[in-house]
Amino acid sequence: MPKINVRTRSKNWWDKAPTFKFDVIEADTFEKCFEIYFKEFDNRNKYCNSVEVKIIEAEHAAKYVQWFSDVRNYARCGGDMW
Repeated sequence: MPKINVRTRSKNWWDKAPTFKFDVIEADTFEKCFEIYFKEFDNRNKYCNSVEVKIIEAEHAAKYVQWFSDVRNYARCGGDMW
């Protein structure tokens, strides 16, 4: 079963140190993993300056960039098309 590891780094201006959270996304295919990542992490936090979310594995991150570059995937998963 495909899975991707996600790291979330949060740091507000009043925090002395950043907070890290690690999640694992598992689904039947990598495309489903990317959909979950986009909806739950990437799109949700795109305007949060204090939050940085990234896929830990470089090979999966590169596949996600390729998946994300297809406008149909972006629109189908709820991306703002304005």
